[in-house]
Amino acid sequence: MPTKPKSQNAINAILHEYQKVVDELSNTITNVTDEQLSIILDAETGDPDCRSIQSILTHVCLAGYGYAVRIERHLGADKPYRKQLNCHTIADYQQELQAMMAYNRNAFSNIFDHQIDAVEEDKKILTSWKQRYDIEQLMEHAIVHVLRHRYQIEKFMMKL
Repeated sequence: MPTKPKSQNAINAILHEYQKVVDELSNTITNVTDEQLSIILDAETGDPDCRSIQSILTHVCLAGYGYAVRIERHLGADKPYRKQLNCHTIADYQQELQAMMAYNRNAFSNIFDHQIDAVEEDKKILTSWKQRYDIEQLMEHAIVHVLRHRYQIEKFMMKL
C-alpha cells in the first residue's frame, strides 16, 4: 500500500493494521472447502450471522463496508449501505475481503488525521448498536471485529 502524506499518518497506520487482519482472515479460510462453507456449525446461536463460516464471512464483509459508509455519511457523503453479497466460494470471499479493503482505502483517501478524533459526544458517530465512537475508535472496533470473527472461524474449523 503506498504511503500517504504525513497528514494521514494515523490513517495509514489504521488501514495498514486493518489490511493485516483481513489478510490473516483470508489466509485462515484458505483450507476451508467450498462444501464446508455453508455447513451450520452453531445451530444453537440466536445470531444468524454466526451459524456457519459463510454467514460469518458475509457479516464481516458487510460490516467492513458498513463502517466505511457510516464514516462517509458522518462526514456528509450520501452513500448507500451495502445490503448483500453474492459469495458462494472461499475464493469469492477472499476477493470480497480485498474489495472491501479497497473501498475503505478509497473512503479514507480524503480524510486526514485531524478529523478522526473527537472528544465531544455530539461529534461522534452513533452506531447501530447505540454506542458513540469517533472515526479512530470505530476503525479500531472494525479491526477487532475481524479478529474476533477470525477466532470464531478457527474454532469452527476445528469442528470440521
